[in-house]
Amino acid sequence: MMGAMRALIKKELREIVRDPHMLIGLVVIPIILFPILGVAISGLMRAEREVPTSASIAVLNLDRGTVAREMLSNETFRRTLANYSVEVEQLENMTRSDALALLSNTPSLDALFVIPEDFSERIDRREPTRIEVYVFISTPSWEERRKVERADYAFRVFTQAMREFVVRKFNIPANATFLTTPAMPDHTTIYGGQVIKAPATAVLALLLNQILLLPMMTMFLIFLGLTTSASSVASEKEQRTLETLLTVPVKRTTLLFSKLIAALIAAVAGTASYIIGFWIYMQAITSAVAQSPELMRVSLILSPADVALLAAGLVVTTFVALLIGALIAVLAEDVRSAESIVGSLAAPIFALGWFIPFFLARGVSPLVSVALGSTPLIAPVALTTLVVLGERQLALVAIAVNLAEVAGLLKLSASLWGTEKILTARISLRRRRAPE
Repeated sequence: MMGAMRALIKKELREIVRDPHMLIGLVVIPIILFPILGVAISGLMRAEREVPTSASIAVLNLDRGTVAREMLSNETFRRTLANYSVEVEQLENMTRSDALALLSNTPSLDALFVIPEDFSERIDRREPTRIEVYVFISTPSWEERRKVERADYAFRVFTQAMREFVVRKFNIPANATFLTTPAMPDHTTIYGGQVIKAPATAVLALLLNQILLLPMMTMFLIFLGLTTSASSVASEKEQRTLETLLTVPVKRTTLLFSKLIAALIAAVAGTASYIIGFWIYMQAITSAVAQSPELMRVSLILSPADVALLAAGLVVTTFVALLIGALIAVLAEDVRSAESIVGSLAAPIFALGWFIPFFLARGVSPLVSVALGSTPLIAPVALTTLVVLGERQLALVAIAVNLAEVAGLLKLSASLWGTEKILTARISLRRRRAPE
């Protein structure tokens, strides 16, 4: 029996390899697609950036001297900020920790600026100073992106007002080298309870690409597996070779397993291709921040364990898709009918897949997360999102549920292949010719 199964697996693999469309779709396209998408999307994100016109910030003054206090209370300084619609809330008698807690709990604040202890000393020595800029990201979304842009806008306006104040107070020529960059931002981003020493723009760009775009890309792989499995069996029915195959002196379940294992091998190759393409894709997106140990610590960049978990989830969910495709093929009369049935599933699958990442990122119950991660055909989007969010335990539970679904679908498929329904089932979406 094992010898017959090996021969059948080889036969199925030969047929897959001989089909250039399947080979290109499973292996070549993912490796080419992701690098192109990485470069294109990063360019689009820069091109579509809106210029903000207002902002709201809190300022904590820790300066040991008097320059910062005089600047913040100066009427001209405050008028300059107001002219650019930058609202400033001065924090009095607060520590840095208290100010950060206020930032996290006040959605209307775009950023917290902390003026350092040596501010006056550096200004007196005509040396550029550094201002700590804290931005709190609650949920990766386009709204948070606009908030980050408002924080950058506020810093530009703040340094401009600071430059004008220093020129007036110290009678420094406006073209002095010191005034070219009187203050540099010391960026810190707060996300998920972690304090990340990196610009919020880079952190949010990384989050948005991983949480939104990466899961959506998995849909192409799963949909390809669904189509491959359905077309493989349907083509046998259409070419009338399935009847001959069923006369081979092996169990019909062996025939089913042979097709599924061959398709799974192709899916594993596709998954490996996907991971390679994704790696190149993420390098294009995160090249500016990939070396940050803070980003690695909070798992914004996938660790080897995350990649392994992602690969396992993709293999299992792909196998579920292959089984569903095989069941669709049982009901299809020919390849075109099978592809039409699969095509009808595309719109709802991709529509749901688009909303799932943001839905999970906003925080839902573990039960809902596992339910989404184990729903056939949309599971890869939810699983990928859970992995990126660092919810590894929930992802493992969802994969276990998917394995149970594999067992149930295998039993159902085996029962259908054990009857003549594999030959007699007919659902054709072709238009029937009228009798002459």
